[in-house]
Amino acid sequence: MSSSFLTTRIDWKNPRQFGKFVGLLWALTVFGTLVGFLIQAAVGARAWSGVTGDMLPVLLGASIGYGLLWAASALYAKRHPTGD
Repeated sequence: MSSSFLTTRIDWKNPRQFGKFVGLLWALTVFGTLVGFLIQAAVGARAWSGVTGDMLPVLLGASIGYGLLWAASALYAKRHPTGD
């Protein structure tokens, strides 16, 4: 990921830029949850074998949620062109 992505403002009407932002949010959600599950397994609060099964609803929910967010942004951008 380039540093300009983290330092420049996102054009919310640009589906490509917003898609990168949504992808970043999706990755943070999924990997953050995975790290949390692994920490729980390391301290004994969760079985190691259950981590993969517990990640399936997280992957499904995050993919659907962030996918709908991106699709709504793309639909909005298509209906409201900026004229540039």
